[in-house]
Amino acid sequence: MEQVVEASTGERRTEVMMRLFTDYQVERFNELYYQKRASQVRKQAMWAKVASALAASAALTSMLAGSPLGTTILQLLTAIAAVSAAIGPLLGWDSKVSQLERAMLGHAIAKDRLRNLLRDLKLSELTEAHQAREAEIVALRDALTAFDEPPNQSVREKCWQQVEKDLPSDQAWSLI
Repeated sequence: MEQVVEASTGERRTEVMMRLFTDYQVERFNELYYQKRASQVRKQAMWAKVASALAASAALTSMLAGSPLGTTILQLLTAIAAVSAAIGPLLGWDSKVSQLERAMLGHAIAKDRLRNLLRDLKLSELTEAHQAREAEIVALRDALTAFDEPPNQSVREKCWQQVEKDLPSDQAWSLI
């Protein structure tokens, strides 16, 4: 009878560890995803600022030089500068970058906690303390859903490919 209990406890521990490793992969994916999305949005905001600065500089230079370009071109350059300067705040790129970076940090923290829990489980039996730590991680992950956005499919695919390369499931216990 005692061997049956030990076997079921060992099976339960293995089951929990496999689920936690999958969660670990997902957290690595989320960390990569939000890192890449923050970088993309940051670049979009930068290019809008560059376009604004270039258009404003060209318009100002033309006006100061008394260029015969004409008022139509000056108006066009001024309009480009105005639109480029306004697009960042209108689209909320700065706040979006901040949101994505907070999501990345939160998922990195959850990933590290999962890794530590997996290391502990690898060396010891499943206890209530492990289950309590898992519940804390789940609560953290649930809190991070506030940062979610509709997924960018191409970024999503690239990030998952990176996770599968870095953390293949068949090597789970050698990686932890």
